[in-house]
Amino acid sequence: MSAPRLFISYSHDSIEHKKWVFDLAWRLRAEFGIDVLLDVWDVNLGGDLPRFMEGIAQSDKVLMVCSSSYVGKCEEALGGGVAYEKMLVTPKILRDVYGNIVIPLIRNNDTAIMPVFIAGKRFIDFRDDTKYESLIRELAAAIHGIEGVKPPVGLNPFRQGLD
Repeated sequence: MSAPRLFISYSHDSIEHKKWVFDLAWRLRAEFGIDVLLDVWDVNLGGDLPRFMEGIAQSDKVLMVCSSSYVGKCEEALGGGVAYEKMLVTPKILRDVYGNIVIPLIRNNDTAIMPVFIAGKRFIDFRDDTKYESLIRELAAAIHGIEGVKPPVGLNPFRQGLD
């Protein structure tokens, strides 16, 4: 089976934030078998950024790193990479309204947690660095489509022996 393809959409808020996203992407790719698409290694200097962003259409999942700046750029939609990626991901969401193509990841954000157009989506909260290891495993499992398995319903303890 081929590796799931994940596009990471994020804003270049600071050097620290970019490094955090890069490290996350590296681990998802190297340790968890996920084909991560990330601008810093998929687009060479002078390369075509809009063409790279159009890779959203061929991705199985889109991870939206919702920092305060990212959410603001999505809401303002004044252009730039985040606004273009929002425009590209919206048709995927509309085709599968109840699906889980988009995974919101909360980071560096204590205000508007997510853009309005994905506000009803279940998210993963990476604001607490002490939970990083368990969260990255949870995220990788979700990308692979392996989430918590619901146990079967047990026997009614009040009916046992009465049948």
